[in-house]
Amino acid sequence: MTDANLSSFLWSVADLLRKSGQHFYNTSPLDLKKLVGDQDHIGENLRAYLQAFSPAVRDIFEHFDFHTQIDRLQKANLLYLVAEKFGYRTITVERPERDAKGKVVLGTKVGYEIPFNRHFYVFKPPRPLAEIDKEPKVVTDRILKMIGGLSQ
Repeated sequence: MTDANLSSFLWSVADLLRKSGQHFYNTSPLDLKKLVGDQDHIGENLRAYLQAFSPAVRDIFEHFDFHTQIDRLQKANLLYLVAEKFGYRTITVERPERDAKGKVVLGTKVGYEIPFNRHFYVFKPPRPLAEIDKEPKVVTDRILKMIGGLSQ
């Protein structure tokens, strides 16, 4: 990126923030649809997409260690499936209520929900039934042995 392009880009971001009154933005040319469209590079593209968010949003991703979660899902060959099936295509960002002077009305709840379990939970199948059935037999045998020891 040339200095002129960088300057233009920074001016555009500053203008966007000033006009919107918000501090949440993403400057990536990617969106979730484009991420899913490039299955072979989904990990690196998702990381680039996350890095393009505003600093406050990146802090949230860092707090929840998203990059480690991306690595785990990618190693388990689940990253594409998660991005394709439990990911959002559209995110609605609601603005806080403002009074006639344009000031935020306090007490208006504003927030975002990210269902982490739905996106990062990895199912661990139960143990085989034969293995589970052995446990009561072992415990019963121990009890019988202890009872036998009492009668001697």
